[in-house]
Amino acid sequence: MVQGARGVWRAPAPWCGPAAWRAPAPWCGPAAWLAPAWSLRGAVCGFTVLSTMGEAYAWFTLLSMLIAATPALLTSLGLISLALAGLSGWLVLATTEQPEWFRSRGIPAPRRFLQLHLDWVMMGLILLAVDLVVPERPGWITGALAFGLIMNPLLFLPLAWGRQHSRHPLYKAVALASFTATSGGLTALAVYAIA
Repeated sequence: MVQGARGVWRAPAPWCGPAAWRAPAPWCGPAAWLAPAWSLRGAVCGFTVLSTMGEAYAWFTLLSMLIAATPALLTSLGLISLALAGLSGWLVLATTEQPEWFRSRGIPAPRRFLQLHLDWVMMGLILLAVDLVVPERPGWITGALAFGLIMNPLLFLPLAWGRQHSRHPLYKAVALASFTATSGGLTALAVYAIA
């Protein structure tokens, strides 16, 4: 027994270990976040959220269920991406006309805003195309594409303040997750649509 912030936690059950992905227990499943004893430390299973395959499966299942309940998610995200691309055009114009103004205010690489702008256009069009071409698809593919295609453009933003940010472990982790979600999601979508 372990004393935690929300009361007494029991020792982790054996089915909450690394093999939990095979058959997650009900309290390790998608509804686990409703249990009052759960915290970011994973009170029932005794692990950090997403630290085991079972918890990753549970949270991804929950995300897929939420996404499946929102059929126009990719269309909405695509339109938002295109709107942000349109608005960021003003920022691109400003960086083209007054690059020294940005550099004098601690933004050494204002051209990254152009990359952000162009990526918002491309990712927005991809999001719209996916929803148009394959409207019926598994929720996990939608989730992967939504995450990857939204995060990819945003990865250019911190680089405007210097390339050193790309060496930060958090940046590397988010970039890896984003690229994996995008490439894996698009590949899975193609296989699902053609098969």
